[in-house]
Amino acid sequence: MLLLFDMMDTLLDDPFFRAVHRLMDDAQLRRWARLRNAQAFLDFEAGLIGEARYYREFFQPDADIAGLPTPQRLKKEMMKEVSWLPGIPELLRRIRQPMGLASNYSLWYRDIFQKRRDLPQFFDYFFFSCEIGHRKPELAFFQTAHEALIERRVNHQSEIIFFDDREENLIEPATLGWHTVLIKKDRAAQIIEEALREHGLL
Repeated sequence: MLLLFDMMDTLLDDPFFRAVHRLMDDAQLRRWARLRNAQAFLDFEAGLIGEARYYREFFQPDADIAGLPTPQRLKKEMMKEVSWLPGIPELLRRIRQPMGLASNYSLWYRDIFQKRRDLPQFFDYFFFSCEIGHRKPELAFFQTAHEALIERRVNHQSEIIFFDDREENLIEPATLGWHTVLIKKDRAAQIIEEALREHGLL
């Protein structure tokens, strides 16, 4: 059996939200959210644009961004602290099944790996939206991962359990025959452990 995990708020405490709250007060945050170009973020996460273009298009054209942090500053603040959710690394050390990451993330995942060097050592397979060219919850994201596992000689008859903190990301993988588990950030380790025990994996 293969275990696939989302990354942020399933295994790691997403540093994005802590960073924006450290850099801005509530009024600034509302203004920042209003002026931000949401499509640029989606395109960057899907690997459709590079980092330099993402920085250029981070805010809407002609937005008055005086006093707001640049995306470069936001990234720097994010990478100051990348933390596991409680109990996760201890749980991962107990698992003897092959594991992979299947996450919506930009190429900044490489910076996450540099900051949290103990993270990639747990995993055998890595599926990031920026390299697949599709984002969850698109079926194409999961199909790409599924087909890649078959090509890498993973027994496609084996069952896959997929853990994610967003319910909409669990719909399409279920159509591929995957088992899916919804994670609640405040009880992530407990939920994962309970699911593994149900499948006789712990």
